[in-house]
Amino acid sequence: MIEVKGYASSAGNTELNQQLSEDRADEVTNILVQQGHIPLTRMLAPGAMGETHQIGSDKTEQGQAENRRVVVRVLQNKAIAGV
Repeated sequence: MIEVKGYASSAGNTELNQQLSEDRADEVTNILVQQGHIPLTRMLAPGAMGETHQIGSDKTEQGQAENRRVVVRVLQNKAIAGV
């Protein structure tokens, strides 16, 4: 399974940032399906994390840029993998 989570910086309106993070996750999911030929059945519903889980300081432009991101994780089913 593939997990896609979108994030936003805390600059601006909280509701807008939540929507921006959702849009980011949706866009990456669409690219993985259309260009990566990954079946939608292998994808978890995109996650919109909004302003949560900041990795940079929103007091700097660089920190804000780091917080505006999408994280894609490939999840392994240990039962299937025999781990």
